Amino acid sequence: MSERRPSVTFIVAAILVTVTTLVLGAGGAVNYFLRLTEESARLERITNSQADEIAVALALPVWNIDRAQIDKILDSQEGAPSVEAVVVNAAGGRQARMRDANRRFVSTSAAIQTEGLLVEERPIVFGKERIGTVVLYTTPRSIEKQMRQTLLATLIMIVVTDLLLVLSTYAVLYRTMLRPLVKVERFAAAVSAGGEADVPSIEPAKTAELERLRSSIDTMVRTIKSEKDFTETAIDVVRDMFFVQDREGHFVRWNKATSDLFGAEALKKPEPYYILNHVAHPEDRLLVRRAIDEIFDGVGFAETEARYFLPEGTRNIHLTGRRMEIEGTPYIVGTAVDVTERRSADAERRKLREAIQQSAIEWRQTFDSVTTPIIITDGDGLIQRLNQSAAAMSGYDERELAGRNVSELIHQTHGRTWDININPLFPGSDDRSQIVVFWDITRIVALQESLRRQETMTAMGKLVGGVAHEVRNPLFGISATLDAYSEEMNTAELREMAATLRDQVGRLSRLMQELLEFGKPVAVARKRGALDSLINEVIASRSPAASEAQVTVQNDVDRDVPQIPMDRERLRQVFENVVDNALQHSPRGTMVTINGNMHPHNGSECVELRIEDQGRGFLPGEIPHVFEPFFTRRERGTGLGLSIVQKIVEEHEGVVRASNRAEGGARITIRLPV
Repeated sequence: MSERRPSVTFIVAAILVTVTTLVLGAGGAVNYFLRLTEESARLERITNSQADEIAVALALPVWNIDRAQIDKILDSQEGAPSVEAVVVNAAGGRQARMRDANRRFVSTSAAIQTEGLLVEERPIVFGKERIGTVVLYTTPRSIEKQMRQTLLATLIMIVVTDLLLVLSTYAVLYRTMLRPLVKVERFAAAVSAGGEADVPSIEPAKTAELERLRSSIDTMVRTIKSEKDFTETAIDVVRDMFFVQDREGHFVRWNKATSDLFGAEALKKPEPYYILNHVAHPEDRLLVRRAIDEIFDGVGFAETEARYFLPEGTRNIHLTGRRMEIEGTPYIVGTAVDVTERRSADAERRKLREAIQQSAIEWRQTFDSVTTPIIITDGDGLIQRLNQSAAAMSGYDERELAGRNVSELIHQTHGRTWDININPLFPGSDDRSQIVVFWDITRIVALQESLRRQETMTAMGKLVGGVAHEVRNPLFGISATLDAYSEEMNTAELREMAATLRDQVGRLSRLMQELLEFGKPVAVARKRGALDSLINEVIASRSPAASEAQVTVQNDVDRDVPQIPMDRERLRQVFENVVDNALQHSPRGTMVTINGNMHPHNGSECVELRIEDQGRGFLPGEIPHVFEPFFTRRERGTGLGLSIVQKIVEEHEGVVRASNRAEGGARITIRLPV
């Protein structure tokens, strides 16, 4: 049995199929990995960009604790097929979205499985302050799907090409080689057998074979041309620009997109680097030149972006190029994408981002410029945000107050009276955040208290004034009668009784005088004057009484205390009454001091004067009553001195308070507005 040998057609077809499969497979593999690398890099860029955009978009809602707006921003990512999950951590809470089994974007509280995902975390920053984080998870499934399609397309192309090659090869070889060889074989067999009937004609066969060979070659040429036309058509269909350029900058090949952008005439210019030197923006030419040098003399790959002056306006083109050698000659195989619209969109987003940031700054400045303390809390009363007035009210830095309960602030009002209004920050929503507004009503309460006191004092003044006026006439009669009978009272007993009567009448007269002083309305005429000289005059007028009591009165008022509006005589009476009281209660050898300085009171500047003695001070329970009429601890006192002091001080829009010194002794504090 003779050995079966493969035919020429089979060998040629097998060689062509093998070589074609290897070449196309290698090209497909290179294209596959290049495409995979490019798509992965593109996905990373998109993920980074999306993470940055989400972090910027979330800044204002997170700062305002606007959870509804945060949910809208998270839900907006459902339209991006590469986004697998988004997680926002801010304001002590967590809001997340994740795709379920049906690829729907749903809210979740579960942990995100990061296996096989790209993870990008960004801080959420507002006004240079980090207020939270956002984590974006993207999946490369779309890339894997595209790559499977690319691989399948490559395999189909290889199979189809191999089939075409096998069929073409068989047809060509059969017509050009096998059939002539069969004729030769028949001719040889006929010759060997000695017959001539079936002997084929060699000469015509040779001419026919040559014709068929020419025809086959022509067919192959047409096939190659068709494949070339197919390649050219495929390149032209691509929307991105494709071109091949030699080292001198001449365009060797280009597709329709390149021609449409730059113009065929410009691409055919013989001048080296015509497009670069004449169409590119002057500021970007150096960038393109460096990229070209990197391709030819460096790593063989580069990408850059440049602006080009074109008839429809300036366009931003993103260029990518690789080095390719053909028969030892280097070329650039490049692609380009017009990113003008993308850059315009980026610019618009940047303007929007800047506008949002500016709006946030303006909102914050407006929020801080409000003089009324305002605090925003969560549903548990924990402070989330407050303005500068609220921080100043508490005496703490804003960062120290974040997270503390607002009730701690309410109890630290430093002696001031506040009307507190609490309302929901988002009425009608599930968000239980609250806005707390503090209205300072200290001055209103003080005015109301002063008004009530003045009304009481006025009514009492009218009463005691009328009584004093009626009592003065009988007292004058008694005094005149005593004077008339003074000569008849010549015995010692009568003279003693007369002296006692005169003393009691004098005491009653002084009481009536003080009652009239307390009850009469006075028009205060205030002019600016110096407190220091007034106090020196008071000390000088009380020098005899101080010497008799062996007590020193000292003026320690700061020299930089400014002049204040005053009715000098009325204010002099205030200090005389207070100093008289201090002298009455000071032990011998002690000191009464009058010191004073500038002092803030109820949000405004005032002068605070303190008259202090070294006596026993006020007894427990006496301080609330010391300014009431007829309250006195002196044996022969009327109890009207400090009441008159309070009345005159309030006429000057000031306040007077009584207290004890920590080291012993009484203190009368007078605050007068500047």
